[in-house]
Amino acid sequence: MQGVLGCIVVNKDGVILKTTCEPETAELHSHLIPQLAGLARNMNDLEFLRIRSMKQEIMVAPRKQ
Repeated sequence: MQGVLGCIVVNKDGVILKTTCEPETAELHSHLIPQLAGLARNMNDLEFLRIRSMKQEIMVAPRKQ
């Protein structure tokens, strides 16, 4: 997709299942995203999480399982 830097698939423990990113980038995000998703789940059931900055955007779409 045009403009997409990469895709990372992790399990609930942050273990990388599949990635198209550089290993260092995948490792960094694989540890941070599950923690952030866990914080969002404490408030409500998380369906989709979008984090946007001036340069990048991170989208998280957790599965129920």
